[in-house]
Amino acid sequence: MLLPPSPRDWLSNDHEAFLLADIVRRLTKDEPILNRVKHEGGRPAYHPIMMSIVLIFSYMRGVHSSRRIERLLEENLAYKAISGDQTPDFRTLCRFRKANLGWFELLLKRSIHVGYALGLIDLGAVIVDGTPVQASANKSKSRRLKTLRRLKAEDQETLAGIEAKRLVAQAEALDAEEDGRFGDDGFPRPLLRQKVALEDRLLRIDQAIALAGKAEKIRRSILRKAKARIRRKARPAKRRLKRTGKKGRKLDPEGGRKILAKLSRMRIPKPARVNTTDPESLRLKAKNGGFLQGYQVIRVVDSKAGMILHNHVSPTGGESRELLPALLATMRVLGVPQLLRALADMGYAGEPNLKLIGKEHVHELLIPQAKRATKSALIREQKALNARRAYWLKRRGRIEATNGSTKEARRLRQFRIRGRLGAAIELSLDAVAHNFQKLFSVLQNLSEPKLKRSLRNAAMAGA
Repeated sequence: MLLPPSPRDWLSNDHEAFLLADIVRRLTKDEPILNRVKHEGGRPAYHPIMMSIVLIFSYMRGVHSSRRIERLLEENLAYKAISGDQTPDFRTLCRFRKANLGWFELLLKRSIHVGYALGLIDLGAVIVDGTPVQASANKSKSRRLKTLRRLKAEDQETLAGIEAKRLVAQAEALDAEEDGRFGDDGFPRPLLRQKVALEDRLLRIDQAIALAGKAEKIRRSILRKAKARIRRKARPAKRRLKRTGKKGRKLDPEGGRKILAKLSRMRIPKPARVNTTDPESLRLKAKNGGFLQGYQVIRVVDSKAGMILHNHVSPTGGESRELLPALLATMRVLGVPQLLRALADMGYAGEPNLKLIGKEHVHELLIPQAKRATKSALIREQKALNARRAYWLKRRGRIEATNGSTKEARRLRQFRIRGRLGAAIELSLDAVAHNFQKLFSVLQNLSEPKLKRSLRNAAMAGA
C-alpha cells in the first residue's frame, strides 16, 4: 500500500469488464473517431473508446440511467477499472450516447463478424420477431388534433404573460445591484426556468400537431372513399325510404364510423392520438392486455447462438410490413446476396409477405399459416413447405429468449431517450451488450494468436 493503488488489482484478471475493454480496443484501434481535432481552450475530452466501454458495460449490467452510471463511476471498482478512475458528468455521458448511433452500429456489426469467425453464428436460418418496448412517455398525455391546438393556444398565452413579466422586471432593473441579481437579460431565474420549459413543451406540441394532422388527412381520405362506395350501393334503398317517409336516426361519431366500416367493408381508423411527451411514440397493444405508449422493436437473430444480427424501430407500430426491410438489412450486415432460410411467427402470415419476398431474397421463407381452407396457391405451397421443414419452425423460440433477456436480464423495459432516434440508439447499445455476453464464454478459452486473428479479421470485415 506504499504505492498508489490500482483498481485493476482489486478485481480478478478474468473479470468480464477487462475482457470487454480489451475486445473493444482491439476492434476499434484504427477508427477515425480516435483522430480527434484538439481545439485550444476547455478541459481535455474524454476518450471515446473509454466512454463506449463504460456505456456497453452498463447496458450489460442493466444500467441505463446516465446519472446512475455517473454514481457507479465514483463508487464501483469495475467501473473505476475500465474508466481509468475517470468520472464523466452524466450530461457528458448522455450527449456522447445521443451523438454516436453510427459508432454503436459499427460495434454491433463487428461483434457479429467476430461471432461468425468463431463459428458461433449459424446462417442456416435467421429468425424475425417483434416486441413492444415502453417509451419515455406518459400514455395519458395522448391528445387528438383539436385538443392539441387548444393546448398550443393556452401555452402561447402563458408564454406571452411571461414575456410581459420580463419586460416589467427589465424596466425595474435600472441600477447595477438589480443587474447583478437578475443578470443582463433582465430575467429573474424562476421566470427563466418557466420560459425554457414552456418553449420546450411548445416544440413537442408543434411536432404532435404535425403528426396528428398528417394522420387526420389520411383518415379523411379513407372516409371519403368509404362514403362514396356506400352512396353508390345505397341509392335504391334511399329511394325506398323517400317513398315510405321514414327518417334515419342520428348517430354519435363512433357509431357512424363503425356503420361506415361495416357497410363499405373498409377499415376506417379512429381519429389519431399523439403523445405530447414523446410525439413519435405510438399507442401499442400490450401482451397482458391494455395499451402501452412505446415503440415496436423488430429484431433478427441467428438460430444457433441467438446473437442479434439486426434490430430497428417500426415507424408504423406494426410488424407485418417490416419483414422485408429487416431481411434486407440483415443481408447488408452479413454481406450476402441471399439468405438460406428465414423464420417468423403468424404475425407475418398472409399473401402480401409471400408475394413481396421472393427467392432472390430468401431461399426458404417459413411462416405458419392459419388452418382454415384457402384458395390461394401461394399459401397452400407455404403450408406444404412448413410441413417438410417442421424442425426449423420449432427453433422460433430462440428469439423469445433473446427478447426476454433484453427485458428481464438487462432490464430494458423502457427507453430513456425520447424519439425514434433515441430508441434506435438504446437498441444498438443493448444489442452490442447482448452479443458481447454471448462471445465471452468462447473468447475466454481462446489462445492469443487465434483471438488476435479473429478480432483483426472482424475489424476488417466490419469496416
